[in-house]
Amino acid sequence: MQLQHRSSAGGQRDLIAYGVALVAAVGGALVRLAFDPLFGDRFPFLFAFLLSLFVARYVGRGPALFTLLTSTAAVVWLITEPRYSFRIELREQQVGMCLNLIVGWIAIRLIDAVVAERQAIEVDRARLRQEVAARQTAELRAREAADRAQFVADGVPALISYIDTEGRYRLNNHTYKDWFGQSPAAIAGLHVRDVLGESAWDRLRPYMEAALRGETVEYETEVAYRDGGTRWIKASYTPDVAEDCSVRGFVAHVIDISDQKRIEQALHENEARFRRAADGADAMVYELDLPADDGREIVTHTYGVEHIVGSEQLPAELTSRWWHTRIHPDDLPRHLAEMRSAITDPGSTAYRTGYRVRRGDDSWRYVEDVGQIVRRPDGRARRLAGTILDVTDRTIAETALLASEQRFRDLAETVPSIVWTADPSGALTYVNSRWLEYCGLSAEDNARCWPDVGLHPDDRDRCLSAWNKTLHEGADFQVEVRHRRHDGEYRWFVSKALPQRDDAGRVAAWFGVTTDIHGQKELEGQLRDADRRKDEFLATLAHELRNPLAPIRAALDLLRVQGDEQNFQQARDVMERQVVHMVRLIDDLLDVSRINRNKLKLRKDRVELAAAVQQAVENCRTHWEPVGHRLHVEMPADPIVVLADPVRLAQILGNLLTNACKYTPPGGDIRLSVQGLENTAVITIRDSGVGIPDEMLPRVFEMFTQVDRSLERADGGLGIGLSLVKRLVELHEGTVTASSAGPGRGAEFCVRLPLEHNAEVRRAFPPAAPSRPATARRILLVDDNLDAARMLSMLLSVAGHKTHVVHDGTEALEVAAEFGPDLILLDLGLPKLDGFEVCRAIRATPWGVSTAIVALTGWGQDSDRRKSAAAGFNAHLVKPVDFATLNRLIADLGERGPVPETFTPLEQDDAIAHSLAGKS
Repeated sequence: MQLQHRSSAGGQRDLIAYGVALVAAVGGALVRLAFDPLFGDRFPFLFAFLLSLFVARYVGRGPALFTLLTSTAAVVWLITEPRYSFRIELREQQVGMCLNLIVGWIAIRLIDAVVAERQAIEVDRARLRQEVAARQTAELRAREAADRAQFVADGVPALISYIDTEGRYRLNNHTYKDWFGQSPAAIAGLHVRDVLGESAWDRLRPYMEAALRGETVEYETEVAYRDGGTRWIKASYTPDVAEDCSVRGFVAHVIDISDQKRIEQALHENEARFRRAADGADAMVYELDLPADDGREIVTHTYGVEHIVGSEQLPAELTSRWWHTRIHPDDLPRHLAEMRSAITDPGSTAYRTGYRVRRGDDSWRYVEDVGQIVRRPDGRARRLAGTILDVTDRTIAETALLASEQRFRDLAETVPSIVWTADPSGALTYVNSRWLEYCGLSAEDNARCWPDVGLHPDDRDRCLSAWNKTLHEGADFQVEVRHRRHDGEYRWFVSKALPQRDDAGRVAAWFGVTTDIHGQKELEGQLRDADRRKDEFLATLAHELRNPLAPIRAALDLLRVQGDEQNFQQARDVMERQVVHMVRLIDDLLDVSRINRNKLKLRKDRVELAAAVQQAVENCRTHWEPVGHRLHVEMPADPIVVLADPVRLAQILGNLLTNACKYTPPGGDIRLSVQGLENTAVITIRDSGVGIPDEMLPRVFEMFTQVDRSLERADGGLGIGLSLVKRLVELHEGTVTASSAGPGRGAEFCVRLPLEHNAEVRRAFPPAAPSRPATARRILLVDDNLDAARMLSMLLSVAGHKTHVVHDGTEALEVAAEFGPDLILLDLGLPKLDGFEVCRAIRATPWGVSTAIVALTGWGQDSDRRKSAAAGFNAHLVKPVDFATLNRLIADLGERGPVPETFTPLEQDDAIAHSLAGKS
């Protein structure tokens, strides 16, 4: 747009110039025509020549040429013969025209060059004049700026100076005279040390040397000047760096902050006093800005927050919104309304409010919030400063400080406890409404029957005796009693009272607080009950472990006295049954531990319930057949398939059947039914036994719970079977419930599991694999239990293996290298060297790399298995090991090499569980 405007303006100027040239040409021809009578044929082109020179001088070269040509043509047309024709007959006129054109062209070029040169000279002169004027203006401005800078520097209440590389002052403001009594002119050229003194120079020299190295320096320090006294200063040094990066000096700016430091010190002292006051008063002191730029209300200072909310983790930024989350929901609206009213009222300068605050332990404390409002000039609130005091346990001393009885009553009504007062004789003078609401009495009725109103009969004499003793001795009063609520329920309370004494030391009044501690008492009862149940469990565990040991001991004595074949067979059967029973007890305890620690892993597959029921019935045959129980099993015609761990499913059904057998008298009926309902498989086990009281039904699946712990029910077990059932069922995403019509009327347990609609069953309950003879192996037994090692060695020897027994870790390492075993059965807890160290040492030998090493130990937790695997064991078996399982491991050793892949820890558990289930 600008280029187009310039082009248009240039075109207008050219049009005007050529218009002037045309007028000059025509005018010149007409003038020559007017002088024609005077000149005749002489000088026909004189005026054309002169006019073209005039146009060249004042208009330009182009219009001048245009004038020369146009005027020459006009003269030829009007003056030369023949006239009114462009033909020239006279030779001298022809020569004159040519000379006119040539000389005119040359003259125009010369005039144009002269004009251009003059214009250039004028431009240079104008530029020089502008540069001179600009320099003069710059110098003037520089002087004005320097004057202003000096004026500003002199007006700044700080030391401002320029110090060169030699440490000498070059420029100073007048503040130096105020500090040191010397004018800037007197200081100029002096060294810093001479002006400030040796002590100040030694203090400031490191900072100045850093500035002369080109560093920007800022610092605060206390300086003892020679003539300026001791001052706290805040200084900044800005280096003056030349174009070649050399430092020519630096600008120093020094402010006296002594007053600021004194204020800070005073603030620190005030803060310390505030903290001591807050700590001594168990109160919270705060300052609150209203509001910040982003709309938040920020608590800028707090002291003693922990006295109110407890020793919990506080947020990084304390705000009023966070504090509001701590206030009881019932109190927050009232508190906000009171604060809003005080803040929005321009004439209000103070506020007082009370509310309940939640502590870190989720208990509620009543606090009183008192503060001042700092306002801006326009009346808006700018800041709050206040104190929050915990007033939950206000006593008589606090009441004495109240300005009026009414204010005390108002406070007592907000306290979440029962507050009361009595005269020196013990007669009730005041009780807050919480007590009246609790008792359902009027104030008059309550005063007549005080102090034993609503007392539990068992607590009445004890409470009155303690109260009378307190009145007699004037001592503090505290008692825990039960008070009857208006609906007849008794709740535990703790009552505390303190005497208020007059100047003579006599009791003037009693101030008391009664607090509901019923929840605490119930918790104490639950803890006592848990402790009792723990003791009962330990006694039962000892009983259950001794029971199998009794027949085992009797069987051993029988073999010792009379060891014929019939007695041997009976003793073996007894010992085998009792060992299986003890292993089950231990396995149940381990299963509960695994579930509690989320360590129990299910190995789910599609399982037909008929097979699971059959397996469970066979496992429990020894429980129901000897006592004549009649077991009825009802199965649907169509197969019912669930997604479950087969071993754990059999464990669930077995525990429920075992429980039914235990609590059903001999000759009773037990019914097990299975049916499919929509997407759920329902398994019901019903017995005709002792039944379950109503109060026990909610607790029947709890740990260590038994319906009947009497001596006639001595085979009741540990009380963990049903708890284990519930947890295993829940791990299968199912539910189990118990019901009973009451004592003596039997019980029913119902298990519900999700149905698996794909009827393909990939895993059933195969019978225990028959033992196959293993190739004779060289086996090293390492166990510090002499009897266990000897018996296992004899058993392996009977099976055809060559064994060697050692009893500590050091001997194991010595014998192993000579014996050259194919398999080492290694206990973990050994003298001298433990099993882990022995295994690692054997693995470090050339012959020990390919030797199979199996841990045979009583430690069976998952952590123990991980440690044994890390030490280099091939497998981990838990005592007592089933010989069929051990024999299968030895056989697999021969078929699959030194590392039996089939014996991972989980598969070992399943193998042992299947083996035990088969022997049951």
